[in-house]
Amino acid sequence: MDKRFALADEFLADAQDLLERGRLRSALSRAYYAVYHLCVLLFEKYALKPSHFVGKSNRPALIWEHTIITRQFFHEFCDKRRLFAWERGVTIRRLYRNRLTADYQPEETITVEYARNAYAVAVEFFGELEKAVTEQ
Repeated sequence: MDKRFALADEFLADAQDLLERGRLRSALSRAYYAVYHLCVLLFEKYALKPSHFVGKSNRPALIWEHTIITRQFFHEFCDKRRLFAWERGVTIRRLYRNRLTADYQPEETITVEYARNAYAVAVEFFGELEKAVTEQ
């Protein structure tokens, strides 16, 4: 099994465990990272590399920056290849915003209902990504 896939799977399990323990911010963060790592695998499955995209430095990226994944997912996989409905392009952006809020905005309240809904969306998207990554 691919190490990145194993990491994504671990992060999704961590998100569930954290959610059950009431660690809502950490659950949102792990849910995003689970999806992020599968998105990276999907880009790589289609022979896309970070250097194919402009990074923060306004030069070809050296690593999979979050903004590349969140901005280019829609173009590459919803619009161009039509592997996912356009809503999934919105989903990855929403999960990323959730992570930023959870990690960097302590003044924002995260409710159990909000965290559960975000986790459910991440699980659903994870399943779709897993299928797309593992299909031949």
